[in-house]
Amino acid sequence: MSALRQPLPAEILALIFHYLEQEDLYECLLVSHLWHTEAEIRLYSDVTLDALQENSTLLVQAVKNRKHLLRRVEWRAFDVGVILALDLMDILLDHRPPADDNGDINTDYLFSFIKQEQEDYYGTTTPAATTTTTALSHPLGPNRPALTHFSYSGSDASWRLFDSILYELTTLVSLDLDFAREGWATEAYTIDMDKILDSFPHLRNLSIVGWMHKYGSTQTTRLEDVSHLSLQTSDNGTTNGSGGIRQHRLESFTFTSLLMWREGSDAFTFFSRLANLREIVIRSRASSIEAARRSRPWTFGRALKRFCPKLESIDSSGQVALWLFDLPILPSDKISHITALIPDPSPKDMSGVSARQVQPATKTDLATRLRDQEWEELLEGKGGVEPFFPQLKTLILGWDHTLSAQDLISLGAQPQFLTHLEINYQPGNPSYVWGMHDRDAADVDEDVMFKPFNLFMESEDKLIEDRRLRKRRKIEDQDVMLFLQHCSSLRHFALTKYNIPFKNLVQGNDNDNNTGTTKKTTAVGAEEEEEEKEEGPSIRRWACEDTLETLHIGFEFSINEPEQHRLVWNHLGRFKKLTCLTFARAPLHWDRLALIPSVSYGVEGLLNGGRRGEGGGGGSARTLQEIRHLPTWWKVEDRGAMVEWFARACPRLMVLGLEHKREYVDGMKRNPYTTFLEEEGVKQCSILDVFIE
Repeated sequence: MSALRQPLPAEILALIFHYLEQEDLYECLLVSHLWHTEAEIRLYSDVTLDALQENSTLLVQAVKNRKHLLRRVEWRAFDVGVILALDLMDILLDHRPPADDNGDINTDYLFSFIKQEQEDYYGTTTPAATTTTTALSHPLGPNRPALTHFSYSGSDASWRLFDSILYELTTLVSLDLDFAREGWATEAYTIDMDKILDSFPHLRNLSIVGWMHKYGSTQTTRLEDVSHLSLQTSDNGTTNGSGGIRQHRLESFTFTSLLMWREGSDAFTFFSRLANLREIVIRSRASSIEAARRSRPWTFGRALKRFCPKLESIDSSGQVALWLFDLPILPSDKISHITALIPDPSPKDMSGVSARQVQPATKTDLATRLRDQEWEELLEGKGGVEPFFPQLKTLILGWDHTLSAQDLISLGAQPQFLTHLEINYQPGNPSYVWGMHDRDAADVDEDVMFKPFNLFMESEDKLIEDRRLRKRRKIEDQDVMLFLQHCSSLRHFALTKYNIPFKNLVQGNDNDNNTGTTKKTTAVGAEEEEEEKEEGPSIRRWACEDTLETLHIGFEFSINEPEQHRLVWNHLGRFKKLTCLTFARAPLHWDRLALIPSVSYGVEGLLNGGRRGEGGGGGSARTLQEIRHLPTWWKVEDRGAMVEWFARACPRLMVLGLEHKREYVDGMKRNPYTTFLEEEGVKQCSILDVFIE
């Protein structure tokens, strides 16, 4: 019995307390001295300081007495007053204002901060004032917390106080900054990247977001001054250049597109100190024309290729002018293979109308020929195409992204290490970013105006010139399919918020081309494709069928064409390692529904790996562990039987998420079909979690 009375080790308590809610941790404070100590660490190691938060005064007083426990602090600085400023400097810096003649706190010292903040806020000082750090005249105390993570979000009403505090937190490993706009603020906070790198030698993760900031630098190193340096990694994990540049430890960097708008030869030289960088996250709220006018993706890409050899992950969303590949501009005297694609003049042209005044149908034909020719060149690696990020493993493209079709196809032809790709929906509105070209290239005139591509407004000469300048274009269904047919290293692929029409999936349709762009398949794959061609339409094989583990994709079909559904189920059965399958939500059109999981619609294709006439037990069914957004609403009486079928067919399936669809019953909108989840067969099946999404 005495052994049972022994307290749990502190390490075990720490693991348990990690999962407790704040209310439970307060209860644990009253149990024992040991529990009090461990609960206190959990409560006060990670805090949020916000003057507008409920009970903020009590929290501040508690933290001031336990600041030695602080490791993570989030400061929401949208309301700064004298008392809050006093508390912040006490908590974060163990700094107290000097006493006045009566021995009381000298509030004039703090009022100097607040007064200057108000002058900056209402525009009574020059913009340069926001770039100067206010010195703390009183020495810092010895009980400063050893912070590892610091997060700041605030407006220009707190920037001077923030500036005085930030650069004293030298132990940080992670720093998140969000510069927001509030009220009539017009001035932006100036960020000195070199100063940040110098002030935080242990920093691994840096995030600078918001829209009220700009980039400056105290150093004037030009790009050509560091272009000759080679980087070498030292024993302590940092890197030294042959020219003596000390490399920083930073591994993850989140920033806005404002960074990519920097001008001058020293715009991206600070990357010469970031040889350990592995991940970048880019966010943008700019318009497409602003991004096109102010960005230089060719300079940005070349700088990162030169200075950041370990970069392997890119996450981008919004109008970001980001190029993944360097597509050299073709000299004007080296485009005979392009001009040879111009159609012969029509009789109408021969009667006196200029051959350059091409009809829309002829323009479409020329644009298609140019696209097919470019496809072939990109897939065969012609034209000196080089990746800016040769070690790229993960690429995430968020909403309103501007990745071009050329970059996507080149990525499929030269994947090397790419294993994770997420493509979010691209809105239909035109983007000026796709009309960009390398304006620093020799013998190229800068555009007077950036224009989004419009086939009906382009002349034949303009189409040829855009092809010569290697201008990008928007991603289409055919580009996505071509990428999947050539990228053999993918393990995770997601195409969200978009459904691919069936006509763009099958081979032998009008969208296929005969320019040699088909990937060479294995002997077995080629034989299977020939058999499928003889039997009718088939879906071209993907190069990642042996490696893909998670797939998020949507389709559009006609509910009156079961053969279309059968072909896709057969295709999904080809993947040998697929563990998670997520369907995009069904389209709103009743005549184009999502993939139907029914025997009459060929769902058995999951069992036989896409091969006709074979027995069950093969294909993706034997590896699937999770299926999400599976349509269930087309036929009420089949829903319970469908769940039981998946339980039998997929022995490893643990999670089955069923798509939610409201129905009208007796003139009222209800959800009557959810009752099938209470059927005995469904409740007793081997799937652990069956639910409505």
